[in-house]
Amino acid sequence: MAKKRSKFTQEPKSATKRRTFSREFKAEAVKLAKDTGKGVAAVAKDLGLSESSLYLWAKQHEIDAGQGLSFARSSSAPPFFRR
Repeated sequence: MAKKRSKFTQEPKSATKRRTFSREFKAEAVKLAKDTGKGVAAVAKDLGLSESSLYLWAKQHEIDAGQGLSFARSSSAPPFFRR
């Protein structure tokens, strides 16, 4: 006898594949945010990214460059990092 399925049982959702980006793409995205003066939000939107991804890439870029975290998101932050 077949087992009855409850109407409240959820079907497994199809797994969405996480996007990956090359180091070069990330570096160019960070450079765009810094050099164009458009800001992180606008650049992220133009590239189809989340703001948080671009902020994280920029933070990592600074760390990799040996600069550490020179600022936080505040009025003292460069304009491209202000929200």
